[in-house]
Amino acid sequence: MKRIFGVLCGASLLVVSVVCVGQAAIFKSLTQVNVTMVSFGRNWTEANAIACARLCLSFFRSCYSFVYKKETGKCIPGSWLVPSAVSFDAHSGVLYSRGSFCPSNFTVRQASGLASCLQLFTNKTLNYTSSISSCKAIKSVIYTMKSVDKRTILHTEVKSFNRSFWIGLDDLAEKGGFAWADDGRFINANLSIRLFAPDEPNNHNSVEDCVVYNSSRGGLNDVQCNLKLPSACEMNPNKSVLKDF
Repeated sequence: MKRIFGVLCGASLLVVSVVCVGQAAIFKSLTQVNVTMVSFGRNWTEANAIACARLCLSFFRSCYSFVYKKETGKCIPGSWLVPSAVSFDAHSGVLYSRGSFCPSNFTVRQASGLASCLQLFTNKTLNYTSSISSCKAIKSVIYTMKSVDKRTILHTEVKSFNRSFWIGLDDLAEKGGFAWADDGRFINANLSIRLFAPDEPNNHNSVEDCVVYNSSRGGLNDVQCNLKLPSACEMNPNKSVLKDF
């Protein structure tokens, strides 16, 4: 069911309407809030906000927000909300969001319609389990690379360091079965082939159970979990929401 309807207003976050697209995507319009939207750099003309939302969702995997100007029909698709020194300019249109908020100490990076809110820790080197805990301590998760585009995003960020960075992938629970740290699901076999560097994973000396992204090789590599290395944390778009910050 697709509809727009009015709802009650909050105190500091004023919600004036909601756009529902199917069962999964609910966009709330926001005013009186100091944020801006990270745009995907494209725009269209659409008949209404519902059509704008549908197009955003169909084109971009990380469609978490959009701006729609009723007077002109201009539709601007976007991803995360980020902090701003001033309130969103209502003259630009109405800002609709699913709430995904990237705080000021994190950075939004995009690749092919996918957007990540991430932070690198280059000077703080930890072992694998401590890196996971460190990310949790700041309401985030250790970076997972569940697509080639997410590899592109991380590579762009870390290539200048020429170092290996922890990512959330290991076979600690089941030897040879590499699972993502955030949800415990095994990596897809085809994706594994595309992401791991040549001849990896090799479980050298039968002690390599945790995975890093090797920026010099441009791929994943299994290593010993007790190595102290830099890491990357990322926000979960469904849990890092504006009202929590």
